[in-house]
Amino acid sequence: MKVPDDLRGVAARYGEPPLVPRTLSSPPERVRRLQRMEGGLLGAAGLVWNRGGRVLLVREHVASEGRVAWIAPGGMARPGEGPEEAFLREVAEETGLRVRILDLTFVFDLTVTDGQEEARGFLFQFEGLAEEGDPLPGRDVLEARWFAALPADMAFRGDYREAFESRRRRPQTLRFST
Repeated sequence: MKVPDDLRGVAARYGEPPLVPRTLSSPPERVRRLQRMEGGLLGAAGLVWNRGGRVLLVREHVASEGRVAWIAPGGMARPGEGPEEAFLREVAEETGLRVRILDLTFVFDLTVTDGQEEARGFLFQFEGLAEEGDPLPGRDVLEARWFAALPADMAFRGDYREAFESRRRRPQTLRFST
């Protein structure tokens, strides 16, 4: 599936990141709910860094994995909301922290299926830099904290490994511009 024209500007601002196909299994009721989303299936998530080179993760129930796990903050866009706005809002809701976007690492061409029905859309994977402060778990978040490394039990860990390692090699990029 091609990224719609109204979303291409977001990708272009960050140098056209790779478009990666992704299929996730989900229960039928979740697939039906995603099919009915006003404005279509659009999500945003990402690694949020602090100036000390640690990454912020939240512990919550991960619907597509059917378990509680550490995951990068993010979620679904609201009607009329773009991926950047969705990412910034979700991080604030889940952790109480404000973030400045650093990069867009991937755009996933997303298919969520129960084996018969499917919902199609896009997930934008960002990186951000948090303002100073301690994360506070928001609604539906069990815990929020900083990590020096990606935990082995992190949901979608493989999706973030490359971005995590790349940023760790460039710590000078973890500064707020004035």
